[in-house]
Amino acid sequence: MTPLDLVLNLLPRSQAQHLHSQDKILGVAVEATGENFGIFASVFYDNTKVCATQWQLDLPPLLGLAIAHELGHLLLGTNSHSSRGVMRAFWSGKELLAAAQRGPSFSSSEKNRLQITLNARTLAAVSGVVTPELPPTANIQTGSAAAMR
Repeated sequence: MTPLDLVLNLLPRSQAQHLHSQDKILGVAVEATGENFGIFASVFYDNTKVCATQWQLDLPPLLGLAIAHELGHLLLGTNSHSSRGVMRAFWSGKELLAAAQRGPSFSSSEKNRLQITLNARTLAAVSGVVTPELPPTANIQTGSAAAMR
């Protein structure tokens, strides 16, 4: 694995339960620690499907939001939650519906951080840095609706 590799798994409910997550958690990501880059994330398909049904949302946009959020954790690193946009930690049904209708986005500062991180990952990959495998540590949850961690 190199710093330019990102792995995202779509997992069934049984895997969410195996990781001791709540039914409202939509995904998990391994965030960067020390000199390492985060490369592994998972989205729990069944939890996302239940959330979509509960809030009468189409599944593909919600699944896309969960995937974008978890990949955001891998690229933005620790403390990457925000009060709005893709990296919002907790989502109400109204916020999910709005995001599905107009498409969520990263903030300007997050876009800048993404560019910096991608440049750092590219430099590390050119230098031959290998990223070790790490277990999942961060969660996406749903407060009264869906939350992303």
